[in-house]
Amino acid sequence: MTISRKDLAVLDRFEFDAQPVGVKFLVEPPNSVEKLGGNMAFCEMLKRAQDGNAFYADAGNHTCEAGLYVLGQADAPEPFVSGRFGAGLKIFEEPRAASRLYPYIPRIGRDVANHVAFSSLDKLAFEPDLLIF
Repeated sequence: MTISRKDLAVLDRFEFDAQPVGVKFLVEPPNSVEKLGGNMAFCEMLKRAQDGNAFYADAGNHTCEAGLYVLGQADAPEPFVSGRFGAGLKIFEEPRAASRLYPYIPRIGRDVANHVAFSSLDKLAFEPDLLIF
């Protein structure tokens, strides 16, 4: 099933403050959008797309290990596994509490999502796996 511009037109009625973003997880790079120029954290990529951009990223574009972990492109580094990272940010009181988080985080399998495409709704040139509002 392909999503058409007509299918998405209903979303214009909501007048969102922030542009919805389509996200697609891919094994191979897409032909429909250009590669991200530069590096940033996964969460920053979402903001960039909200600002009206369309692009894809691979592991080389990521500056945050957490993004690579949830995408199945890397194992969790020691500060995350031990809980020192979460405790250091004061998200958790102690490292042992933070360390319990990682076995439960939803994660894409290794080599399933080597590339991630992002696009603001108005520039969407691919069928998204997710629409983030």
